[in-house]
Amino acid sequence: MRANLPCRLARDVVDERRRARRWGILFKFLTLGFLFLLFFSVVAAFVGKERTCIDKCTAQVEVRGEIVSNARASAEHVISGLQAAFKNTGTKGVVVRINSPGGSPVQAGQIYDEMRRLRAAYPDKPLFAVVEDVAASGGYYVAAAADKIYVDKASMIGSIGVIISTLNYRDLLGKVGLEAVVFKSGKFKDMLSGAREMTPEEKVYVEGLVMQSYDRFVGIVARSRNLDEQSLRGGVADGRILSGSDAYAANLVRTIAPSSLRVTRQQVYTDLHRDVGSAVAESELLLDQLTTGHEYREGVRALLEKREPNF
Repeated sequence: MRANLPCRLARDVVDERRRARRWGILFKFLTLGFLFLLFFSVVAAFVGKERTCIDKCTAQVEVRGEIVSNARASAEHVISGLQAAFKNTGTKGVVVRINSPGGSPVQAGQIYDEMRRLRAAYPDKPLFAVVEDVAASGGYYVAAAADKIYVDKASMIGSIGVIISTLNYRDLLGKVGLEAVVFKSGKFKDMLSGAREMTPEEKVYVEGLVMQSYDRFVGIVARSRNLDEQSLRGGVADGRILSGSDAYAANLVRTIAPSSLRVTRQQVYTDLHRDVGSAVAESELLLDQLTTGHEYREGVRALLEKREPNF
């Protein structure tokens, strides 16, 4: 028995080392798997915002919230998405998905101009706008750049107009015994001051600024939707909000899509197929997920100051 004791001890040592080696291999595999997972997570974080379209896909650019500077729905962000969408060689069509009440006429105008420029630069890539809840004022301004506009019958569309507003608190200052003292370099420098009444000359000047933006807005809508400008001015271009059904009746939109988003996607896909032909016949496009290809989600920002021109 004593002679076998060293042998048993030796075997126990060997077995222990084998078990330790197995556990070591297991831990190495687990560590390697964790590192791979971490690596792909980091890569996904960098490329998640711009999904690569290899072949035959529809790019989507989203415009959500107010169209203002320093926001996710700013011209800078939306234009960046539009350029990436059109430049991708695998893109067969571009969808701008809109849910916006409007915003800055400058920002909306820049997006509109870039959409028209890209559409002309890539004539084989159709450009569609799909409206969710609302495309009003500057939101509709952007939609007008698309070849076709799809809306739901209950979507809020239109609000074709421009507004500048201010708050007059002169009487309130008088009640609390305060008076504004202003030193200015010119007669129009404080024309929107709430501490006093506007002069007739100032009102005429501000109205002229509003009408300049309004004229551009109405002209763009008339040209893009093939409408008579004078009839538009005398009709729905008075700032009113229209339902999707009424907007369709007024020829402000291309079609009323069914309320089912999947059916809406099928309808957009059908029009894309019709426009670009068999090149996209085998593509899934918008059948299951509208975000195939590039997706740029635009967000919401704080309201504009009252005194800025607003679509």
